[in-house]
Amino acid sequence: MNTKPVVAIDGPAGAGKTSVARSVARALSVPYLDTGAMYRAAAWAVLDAGVSPSDAEEVARLVGVSEILVKEDSVTVGGVDVTEAIRSPEVTEAVSLVAAYPEVRSGLLALQRDWVRWRNGCVMEGRDISTVVLPDADLKVYLDASPGVRAQRRAGESDADPASVEASIERRDVLDSGREHAPLRRAPDAFVIDTDGLSVDGVVSRILTELRRRKKAGEVGKVSEPVKSPAVSGDPRYGRSRFGERRSLGGSVVHFVMRSSVQIVGFPFFRIRRRHLRRVPRKGALIVAPAGHRSNLDTPLVGGAVPRNMHYMAKDTLFKSPFWSSFLAALGGFPTLRDKVDRRALRYARRVLERGEALVVFPEGERKTGRRVHPLFSGPVWLSEVTGAPILPVGVGGAERAMPKGALIPRPYRVRIVFGEPIPALEKASSRASSIYRRQRASEELREVLQRLFDEAQDWAGTPNDPPSHDP
Repeated sequence: MNTKPVVAIDGPAGAGKTSVARSVARALSVPYLDTGAMYRAAAWAVLDAGVSPSDAEEVARLVGVSEILVKEDSVTVGGVDVTEAIRSPEVTEAVSLVAAYPEVRSGLLALQRDWVRWRNGCVMEGRDISTVVLPDADLKVYLDASPGVRAQRRAGESDADPASVEASIERRDVLDSGREHAPLRRAPDAFVIDTDGLSVDGVVSRILTELRRRKKAGEVGKVSEPVKSPAVSGDPRYGRSRFGERRSLGGSVVHFVMRSSVQIVGFPFFRIRRRHLRRVPRKGALIVAPAGHRSNLDTPLVGGAVPRNMHYMAKDTLFKSPFWSSFLAALGGFPTLRDKVDRRALRYARRVLERGEALVVFPEGERKTGRRVHPLFSGPVWLSEVTGAPILPVGVGGAERAMPKGALIPRPYRVRIVFGEPIPALEKASSRASSIYRRQRASEELREVLQRLFDEAQDWAGTPNDPPSHDP
């Protein structure tokens, strides 16, 4: 069990949460996380990209692909240090609106809980820590103060007019308390401290005294088992499968047997031919991006055709039982949600690539229909940029004829696979807006390359696309 306490600190803006949480963490020798900085970083990313905070769909998409990293002394977004920038008045005005979107909160919630799961004790502060993020914390603290006192504290931090700061705080209180998803609430069992007239040391002393009392009563250290490796998913849907790690000996054997079966049985059955195989890098991190995802055969056939041991990003519904979850994990698969940006899946993928291994990602997402390559999701280009891994575009032809969508049994139709030239990773941009624009442009260029390879593979397989102008 945890030997150190998990402390959740909530309260409105200006109640003293950050200063108190930092001091409590130092006193307990445990890590500290300011979740408010996460939401401020998300709001900064939205404003920096020129996106309106009221555009819910675009905000959710942008925050979903933003690489937000909060440490005790710094905050970065996509590698850009925004520690000071997130405290600007513009970010302060936008953060409540951005933080109110359920998609934003659910994405950051997963990061926050994973952060706690991998540590032996911690202090976390925000506005919904006791009620949503850590409802089983050893100690739930709610800090409060009058609006006037909170405004004086905030004004002292920025030399702003106290009256205008107080009005801003009152507006934010209304937004934070009135939002539908994870509003600011005082947990019924919270240890409440009114910080009016109290110093930071005075508040910290009260918290540490309460912790000592609870420890003596045996109420501390009950929250969670420390996890040996952050690669454990922690999601009960997937059992105890370990995703994104190096394969164990057993996993390597399973992968070798399955890959050999595809080559020995599948290659002759589907009369598979490969073109430009020399273009495949034989070592180093690699993102394999197949075009024309039209059949369930695509994953095993591409896996057998590429002369590398690979990992696979697959739809989460395939991992519906502990047995299949463990089996697919042994093959190198890991789950991803299809209807939203899945931060956890991106972390698994990043682990694989940072170890210098190969990863298969279908840029169109789920299986599609039609002769044209559909708009790509931004995951492959983002992964390439942050890890430095090149993208290997691949065209697959004939697989849909061999096993169309809905078919249960494949038929022996010829399949052709064409490899393109590896596309080098983007260099990191100097600004957030520039980075987003370059990724969008790179995704469009990748789509054009994939369309050419898809057409070539289809022609070679005897199922030419020859799309009419209205074909999707």
